[in-house]
Amino acid sequence: MELPPRLRQAGHEILDLDRAVYAAVHATPTPQIDLALARISRAADRSLLWMGIAAALAVSGRRRRRAAMVGMAAIGATSATVNLLVKPGPKRGRPSLEGSVRTHGVRMPGSHSWPSGHTASAFAFSTAVGAGALVLLAVSRAWLSYRVGAAA
Repeated sequence: MELPPRLRQAGHEILDLDRAVYAAVHATPTPQIDLALARISRAADRSLLWMGIAAALAVSGRRRRRAAMVGMAAIGATSATVNLLVKPGPKRGRPSLEGSVRTHGVRMPGSHSWPSGHTASAFAFSTAVGAGALVLLAVSRAWLSYRVGAAA
């Protein structure tokens, strides 16, 4: 099935926009923002950020404890799906660091860049807990992927 020409054109424009934003962010030195968002991103490694938030929720009442348990279960199911079933399929490499204005110490993951385990966990936890405002990690992951191709 072929896409209608207008839909195909819109897809090309979205890709062009993505490349332009990537180039602009990649070329602009922002060491303070990079450092702060890299710390947030590292805090999410192995879901530690979400476990900390879940622990705080768990000690603040029965309803929040249940939300924390549902959130952690969502992370478990999502992580298993992404890392065991989806990630082994498509092999999307990470962007090159050549010419980067990288000014912080972000460890480059060895896995492929898609799908993002951090983004999947953040979405699963915040959706399950009902706190859609937990957008900061998603923003930090997107920013870092534009800066250094570090989305895990």
